[in-house]
Order: sequence, then C-alpha cells, then structure tokens
Amino acid sequence: MAEDVIREGYYVIIRRTHERESSRLIKAEMDKPVFLGKQKIHLNNIFGQRFGTTFEWNRNRDLDVVNVQQLANTSLDLPQLSAPSGDNKDKDNRFIIDDGKSQKLSKDDIEVLKSELSSSEVIENLVKNCSTFEQKTSFAQQKYLKKKQKKYSNLVTILRPNVRLLAEMYFSRGPQKIDYLRIDSLSQMLSLCNVMSGRRYIVLDTNLGILTAAVVERLGSSGTVIQVYTDPGPVSTYRQSVDALNLPKETIANMLFGLQINEIYRLSQSNSLPEMSDQSCGQQSGDKSEKTVESEKLIRRAIRHKEALKALEILAQKDMDGLLLLSKTYDPLNIVLLLLDFLADSRPFAIFSPYMEPLSHCYSELKKKAVFLRLTETWLRKYQVLSDRSRPDMSMSPSSGYLLTGIKVNNNIIQC
Repeated sequence: MAEDVIREGYYVIIRRTHERESSRLIKAEMDKPVFLGKQKIHLNNIFGQRFGTTFEWNRNRDLDVVNVQQLANTSLDLPQLSAPSGDNKDKDNRFIIDDGKSQKLSKDDIEVLKSELSSSEVIENLVKNCSTFEQKTSFAQQKYLKKKQKKYSNLVTILRPNVRLLAEMYFSRGPQKIDYLRIDSLSQMLSLCNVMSGRRYIVLDTNLGILTAAVVERLGSSGTVIQVYTDPGPVSTYRQSVDALNLPKETIANMLFGLQINEIYRLSQSNSLPEMSDQSCGQQSGDKSEKTVESEKLIRRAIRHKEALKALEILAQKDMDGLLLLSKTYDPLNIVLLLLDFLADSRPFAIFSPYMEPLSHCYSELKKKAVFLRLTETWLRKYQVLSDRSRPDMSMSPSSGYLLTGIKVNNNIIQC
C-alpha cells in the first residue's frame, strides 16, 4: 500500500476545496508548476505533507499549509445565517432585482482586494458591499456565499488517488474518456464478478485503464490481472489509472500483465503456446540522445514481451476466475466468445456498454454458453439532503449505461 506522505514523483489529485468538480490528476514534481483552471500554482511546499492536507496559495503562487480547524473558527460571522427560521418571514427574494447594480465594488476594486487580502476577507468585503444581501433569506445567503467561495477561494486540497476519486474526476471532466462508466456501474461490475484478493481475472477496457485499476485495487497485493488491449500496441494512457494509484512497481509487475488480443486468438487456435518474436533486440545508431531514446524503447518492448509470455502461460490453463469487459468502439460479441473459453466453469462475467443494442446481440448468442444472463440498465439519481431543501440534483444523467452479466457453464451441461 502506498504511504500517506506526498513524495516527489507521486500522482496526486489536486482540487479546489470548495469545488468538487475542479479535480485534476497530476504527477507532482519539484520546480514544475501546474495550472488549476487559470491559476498557476507551485507544488514545492506539498512534499513531505500528508494526503488530505489543505493549502492556500499566496501572492507568489506558492502553497502554504492551512489549519482547517482555525479556518473554520475564523469564518464569516453573519448573524443572518444563525437566525431562527421565523426571522425569514419578512424576507422575500421575489422583490430582489438582478440588474447587476447590487454590488457597489467595481471589477477593478475587486482585483485590488484580491491582490492585497486573503480570500475570506475578499468575500467579507463583497458581502458588506452587496446592497441586497440582507434582504435575502438565509438559504439565499448561504447560496451566495458558496458561489463566492468557489470563485474567490484560494484553498486547494491534495488527495491521494483512488478508483472512486479517479472515476468521479474522469466522468465529470468528460464521461467519454472512460466510455461513460460511472462509479455505480463500476461497483456493480466488481460485485457481480466477485472480485476478491487472490483470484485471477481478465480485463478489457479501451480508455485510461479505470476498470483495470479497480480490479488491481481490490486485489491488493495478491492475485493476477490479464489486461487485454485491442490496438496493435498499448497506447500511452492504457494504464494511466493504474499508475495513479502509486502502488509499488514490484506489486504491479507481479500481478498485472498486458496482452494483445491477437495473441489470445492464436493461443485459442493451437494446443500449445504460440511463439512470440522478441523485439527487444536491435541496432542502435545516431547520436547519444537518439541512442538513449532507442534504449528506453527497447527496455519497454522487453518488459511488454515478458508480460505477454507470462499472460499466455496463465491463460493456457483456462481457469480464470472472472471476465470484465468495457468497450463502446465495437461489437463485443466476438471478443466475449473468445475470452470466455479461458474462464473456468461456473465463473462470472460482466460486460458494460453505454448502448443496449450490442449487449442485446450478446444476450441472445450467449445463451449457449452461460446461465443466469441478465441485461440491466444502471440508474442512479443524486439528491441534495439539507434542512427544508432536500431535492434531486437539477442537472444530471441518471442513466449510466447497460450491464450484461452471467455465469459461464460447460456446453454439455446446457445441452443436457
């Protein structure tokens, strides 16, 4: 398990403290600034601190540690927010006109305040110079403060990446990056495939490796994952989510093995392990920099070749404990039929797609190879739960896609 202290070279999730949707995954390096929105931030002061620490950037864009308890005690003292609910009877937002003239401070005045005062002091000045603030109900006042905190707060929190945070971050920044796989659908796949430590699984996901990372995280340090990819070679981001977990390299090398789909097909067509050409040897030419780059490429090829050989040895036993497949770029039927042969009998599988049609085709074809087939739509709606104002989120997509699950059995059993 990765340690709880931030080190140079670790992947971290940096997020505005008052804005959950602003999360960003970065690799923390000394003297290498990053951009969070339009703000340029230096990360040199985060090393040696614990994950979950809150920082505030100063005028030099350096991050200073913030005492969260002290910050909460020195928050804005607004009597309106603590007043009894009966005091709001005479207040009515209907008579407040949003004409842009309620704020007495100009844009230039606010920029001067931002350069001279802390974020909390800037928000306090905005409240004092808002002519309609006292006319608002307590609910409207809190909404106003939260809006200003998102815009003017200089607080950021450094989080340790895990699958839940990564899935939520990728989905909020662009769900197509992870094939529209939401965290609730991901959790269902792990549960229905009975993913647990010490078992062996086949995983195919085409983007960012979020499904592979979820299986690796649940296995801990004991188990095997065969990561199947359909491209001629692994793309640069096919293990981005796995790398973000900051697991020891030895752990990853002992449990995660990549394999191209064509090699699996060759294995299924023969009774012995197919021969693979070792591409790790070659001639180096050119200047010193070119030799260095070529040497790094050869090392990566040698590692991939070793992984592929190990993966073929494991698959040849045909006793894998589960199959998890995620792809929206092609009809998964042929791939599923190929990979199911390497599962042991009575082992589960789960296939996710944002579209129902390819899974419907799989459902009808897999009746010959599986039982307990179920095609379901994953549906979830978030609710805001607050006093006197609990309600569903106003804008969200309740549907996350479709899941086809089942259990592989021997064909002879089905025919009987």
